[in-house]
Amino acid sequence: MFTIEDNIHDPNRESTTQKIGRQLREARLEAGVDFEKINEDIHLSREIILALEAGDFEKIGAAVFVRGHLRNYARLLKLPEEDVLSGYQDKKSGPESLNIQSGQHQYRPGFSIVNAVLLAALVLLLLLAIIYWFSGTRV
Repeated sequence: MFTIEDNIHDPNRESTTQKIGRQLREARLEAGVDFEKINEDIHLSREIILALEAGDFEKIGAAVFVRGHLRNYARLLKLPEEDVLSGYQDKKSGPESLNIQSGQHQYRPGFSIVNAVLLAALVLLLLLAIIYWFSGTRV
């Protein structure tokens, strides 16, 4: 019976991304580098490292981020960056557009807190100038 573990450990059944991940994991274990060291040196979280080592690049996000993480991780582990990246690029067939969506921050013309603060500061400054002018303390 075929299980997920068999697929991970059987080099004949591995996908390109799984081969990249296995190569990264083996290099990390061989070098004796722990997750904290990786986080300290190249600022990758444990979750991203595990996703890279599993070849589960969809968890990381857009291809531009995956390539950057692969490049930095390969460099840290002293692996040839080009080999690691070429394995990933073989899987991707063409440029990927970066799709950024934000449902929380939408531009709405009109009132904003920044405009309100600036208007209040301007009115206060104008009032202070008027008070100074009419106070009779002129030079």
